[in-house]
Amino acid sequence: MTTGDKLNVIGVGPSAISQLEDGYLQNSKDTKSWMEGLSKGTLPIIKACELKEDDHIRKEVIEDLYTNGHVDKNMFKSRWGHDFDQYFAASKAELQKMEQEGLIVNEADSLFLTRVLGRLLVRAVASTFDRYYMETFSQGKEAPSFSRLG
Repeated sequence: MTTGDKLNVIGVGPSAISQLEDGYLQNSKDTKSWMEGLSKGTLPIIKACELKEDDHIRKEVIEDLYTNGHVDKNMFKSRWGHDFDQYFAASKAELQKMEQEGLIVNEADSLFLTRVLGRLLVRAVASTFDRYYMETFSQGKEAPSFSRLG
């Protein structure tokens, strides 16, 4: 993650992931096929993901939580033209649980991570806004990913 707005990050090497303004790309994971692709003058890309407006919105909310520890709901509305609480109405019950557990403070104009527990468990809070994770989690399936450990 970087502080640059609309910064393209090009991944070099096998399995590298590139972050572009409107999507992600992943290079071939296998060194041999990666090198063969380069020798033929082609980029050895095996996966591509184009971001839609919803993806951009959710990405920004998640980045705000990680970098600032809060989301300004008025700025959200100004930037995206949507009411934050209405846009994320499907997450209301989960956010209420997190507030009861002391991870967040959800006010009319802001959503804050709490200083200790919220900051420590920011990944759990952020996952609430990750549509792909929540859809697969609710169905008991494995969340899609570009890379994984193990």
